[in-house]
Amino acid sequence: MEEKKIKIEISKLALIFIILFSLSLLVWSFVIGVWVGTKIGSKSKKEEIAFKQPTIPQESISTQPSISNETVAPPSSVKITPPVKKESTKKGTLIEHKKLPKYQKKEVAKIASQIKKPVSFFYSLQIGAFSKKESAEKLKNIAKAKGYEAFIKESKLNGKILYKVCIGKYSTVTEAKKHISQITKDLKVKKPFVIKVK
Repeated sequence: MEEKKIKIEISKLALIFIILFSLSLLVWSFVIGVWVGTKIGSKSKKEEIAFKQPTIPQESISTQPSISNETVAPPSSVKITPPVKKESTKKGTLIEHKKLPKYQKKEVAKIASQIKKPVSFFYSLQIGAFSKKESAEKLKNIAKAKGYEAFIKESKLNGKILYKVCIGKYSTVTEAKKHISQITKDLKVKKPFVIKVK
């Protein structure tokens, strides 16, 4: 018996159409797959965040306390908060005080002492001293024209009032000394020096 061979003939145009159709089908299935994958991934992340709760090991939840001579470290997932001391005021309301570690108490005390003591002085550069206020005002105005923060400080010397012309307000002596050479150059004054202004 002879086997019958089936011969299928496809024109070039039909072949090109089939190849293009299959390529477009592949591209679209890839794009849809990526899109569905991102949607499912974002949903699973949201669900994971929503249902994520801290787990407490069963050993830490016990109805009867166990007595042993060994000290046991708490599990890392359980957070231990310091004991809270409650005090009652005269009106009967409760105030909670958390016990702070020693190093925190020292820092808090240091900060509180700094707050209580406001800075009552600063350092300044004296550029001149005059017995007449007009002369002091003139130098102050020259300094202000050059862009410096200038002011006049009155002080008594041997029963007479002395008008000191000062520039700047600095927190430290070293900070004030940094500006001496620039002020000498700009205002052409001789040897400005640091003074403490109260």
